[in-house]
Order: sequence, then structure tokens, then C-alpha cells
Amino acid sequence: MASINGIEIKGAHAHRGHEGESLVEGNVYKDGKKIALYCESDWGAPTEFYYEKGVELTKDEEDILELTIYHVLGLKEKEKEFKKAIKKGFDSIAIINVNDYSYISYSIKYDRHKAQILAKAKEKKVSEKDVEFYRSLDDFNIKMEIKSIRSELDLAEGKV
Repeated sequence: MASINGIEIKGAHAHRGHEGESLVEGNVYKDGKKIALYCESDWGAPTEFYYEKGVELTKDEEDILELTIYHVLGLKEKEKEFKKAIKKGFDSIAIINVNDYSYISYSIKYDRHKAQILAKAKEKKVSEKDVEFYRSLDDFNIKMEIKSIRSELDLAEGKV
């Protein structure tokens, strides 16, 4: 199950907002323990967390949790693609991150196709550091330094 620093989302499902946009909600777990219900809101309202009894977070911790959930949801999508690739007889997926909001995914045989994927990335003027290879389900359990999440928040808030 896709997770970042022990944070995962289970039972995630989408519903439609007032303009037809996809809004996600699901249960948030930290180290296997349910801590909240996560709900994306429409009409410009902020994301909501409905915490389990006894769970309290500071505003900073909640901001970090929200950004982490955003990344976990993306990671879950990649994990689904990986599982489909395995069922089709491939052993990996390659992800070329074109920009902050889109990527191209390839089902591959790692040893045979890695060089081709890196060449495609170069053609698209994408740095090698923006190419990801997933070869096992363990690759979807990520440990990130909090300072890297914090710096991403600062960037989003215009503090950098």
C-alpha cells in the first residue's frame, strides 16, 4: 500500500463537485492507525480533516499532512499502474515527470527498456532526476525528510 512516512489513505473514492470536478475523500492512517477522514471540498473551501477522538495536530502539522496526502494519492495512482503492468507480464513501470502536474507512464521490462526511457526523457528535455522506476511494491513506501515537505510548502506559500 502506497505510503509516505507511514501516512496512507484507505477507502479513497471520488465524488463530483458542483462544477463536475473530481473530489477525493478517504480515511487517513498513520503507522497503521486511523487518524482522520480526509475530504476535498468544492466551492473554493479548504480541504477538511475530521480527526479521530484524541488526535490533535497543529496548523503546521496539518499543512504537512495535507501535502503528504496529495503525494500519497499520486503514489496510489502509480501503484495501480504498476499492478496492471505486472499482470500484463512487465516487471516495472517508468514514470517521466513532465511537470509538477503531469507525467507519462510506461510499462516496461526494466533491464531491456531503462536506457530507452532515459532517452525519451532527454528528448522531452526532462532531467534524469525526474524519471522514476518502480520495480516492486516496496518502492511505493517512501520515507521523506520533513524539511523537504516543509520547503515544498514554503514554495507553495511564496516564502522562497
